[in-house]
Amino acid sequence: MEAFKLKRKTLRTTFTNAAKAIDEEITKSQEDVNKLRELSSQLTDKFQRLETTQDSISELLLNENQENEYSKDFNEAEIYIERYLSLRSKIENFEIKNNSESQSVKSCDRKNRLPKLELKTFNGDIKSFLGFWSQFSRFHEDEEMPSEDKFQYLIQAITPGIGVASLIESFQPTTQNYPKAI
Repeated sequence: MEAFKLKRKTLRTTFTNAAKAIDEEITKSQEDVNKLRELSSQLTDKFQRLETTQDSISELLLNENQENEYSKDFNEAEIYIERYLSLRSKIENFEIKNNSESQSVKSCDRKNRLPKLELKTFNGDIKSFLGFWSQFSRFHEDEEMPSEDKFQYLIQAITPGIGVASLIESFQPTTQNYPKAI
């Protein structure tokens, strides 16, 4: 029993140190996501080992009919469980915030990087289709571009008044209709 208690004491100390490191990393102004992930993995490992040791101690206390000691020990263990869950929640919230910020920056960068192009128009002549499609396919295959935008580019790239233009314009420019128009 004493060996388990000594092991638990050491694990609690290392767990507390890992928890402090995570708290410090989250509060920094320039968070290092990789460092936080590394610390998170270390914390999870330490918590799992602490939990295994705690289970062994709890089992021994129950077998020795030490109910008061078990109750006290259980309450102390709950503090570490709550601390672990709180830190996991903070880490997840940080990752969500960080992902949404990076997506926002990526989205802004994407819009700023798009050059204004003069689209080649398709006039209905099969000979001009390859030139048109080689340019338009960049829009069509861009998975990040919304289908509504792709539809608008398609409408702009078709010469008005030809049969193909009438067909494409017969569809409402929606996400659902874009694949039909193509």
